[in-house]
Amino acid sequence: MHRWPLILIVLIGLFSCSSPHPLPPTLSACSIKKISPIDFLSNKIYKKLELDIIYETSCKPDPEAIAFLCSQIQRYCKKESIKISQTEISIADIVSRTVTDQKYFSSLPLIFGIWQPGHLAVFTQNFSQKFTRDETLVLHIIYVPGIALDQPIAIGEAFASDSFVIFRPRIQAKWERSILLHEFGHLVGLTDNHSTHSDKDHSFHCSNKNCVMFWCVGDEQLQEQFDEDCLQDLYTAGAKKFY
Repeated sequence: MHRWPLILIVLIGLFSCSSPHPLPPTLSACSIKKISPIDFLSNKIYKKLELDIIYETSCKPDPEAIAFLCSQIQRYCKKESIKISQTEISIADIVSRTVTDQKYFSSLPLIFGIWQPGHLAVFTQNFSQKFTRDETLVLHIIYVPGIALDQPIAIGEAFASDSFVIFRPRIQAKWERSILLHEFGHLVGLTDNHSTHSDKDHSFHCSNKNCVMFWCVGDEQLQEQFDEDCLQDLYTAGAKKFY
């Protein structure tokens, strides 16, 4: 399975992301329903959006960062409403559920801190109470401790067409807004490798270091907005225009 890792480079204080787009069929299949970028941007099928946030007790998201993401979604996505739901999961809960039901066995990485490909998708299906239905599109955001086995220095990655994870204890609080918007940017189609502003050395990322879709961010330069080129890509794809 191809996935989108967001990588922390400890020595120079940067995070980076390596993200294939469009989602390969194997990745899209992890979602309960196949979701495309236009489903997030338009209101033709889904008029409402719900953020389904699932977090382990030690990994509670920053409310201000979540509010920032919501404000950006409202700015660019044609949705009548955006709702937020949060579910806290404890390690004790994982253990107790695994004892009584084998389907929770794949959630044990939450205890050991090592996530194999596919585990996060199953974890979401096991613990989420919200799924895309009728006119409501659900975006799953997972906050857990640990590492991705195939990308041990990743601090976040999109693992399905409607879902991404943040390995919360490994990020600095001041980066959270950028990481959330960056990962959401991938779900809405940024950055297309055929774009003139695509970074040829870092696939599926913007070449502008001042854009949130740039491949890395440092302590002294936090990107929290799309640049003009990425905005034009969003508008072309069906986003709401904001001036």
